Amino acid sequence: FFVTHFINGFLQLEINRENNQGLFSDFEKLCRELDKCEKVLCHRDYHVRNIMIHQKKLYWIDFQDARMGPHSYDVVSLLRDSYVKITWKTRKDLFAYYLDELNEKRKYFDLRIISRSSMDHEINMMGLQRNIKAIGSFGYLATVKNKKNYLNYINDTLETILSPEATSHQEIDLKNNLPHLFKLLNCNLCEHKFQI
Repeated sequence: FFVTHFINGFLQLEINRENNQGLFSDFEKLCRELDKCEKVLCHRDYHVRNIMIHQKKLYWIDFQDARMGPHSYDVVSLLRDSYVKITWKTRKDLFAYYLDELNEKRKYFDLRIISRSSMDHEINMMGLQRNIKAIGSFGYLATVKNKKNYLNYINDTLETILSPEATSHQEIDLKNNLPHLFKLLNCNLCEHKFQI
């Protein structure tokens, strides 16, 4: 989606497997790592616009694409939401709260506890995947649906993707592990300012 609708559709760079095998290898590496994660039922479009309050009760809408995915899928979608600015301290605190609550439930059901390091690594990988997918969606909405206002969310999303908090982890540095993807993000995308 990112390559088709943003890189090729919006930026018109004509990137494919033949002329940029390294980029596609990075995508495959990211997918393989995320596929190793334990799977649970995920909403898959969990962001602030799909959480409604009616008569003091929370409701989730737009859940028709729900399916299995990593624990981090929905919490990353919410806390790295392109539509809302959140400080990294707040994100870190909320991710920690999420893991604490998740592990309490896992203890109750005699399931293996997930370490903070393991979850932080999963969150960084899932955050990258979710944010580049979001940029692909913005490209699609701008070029196919002519909804150019979505371009306003690209700069903040890129800033999130490229921040040290999103790329470094005690076990792995995503920039070094996925060099072709980050080269594209740093070189080709950051020279643009995406606004209408």
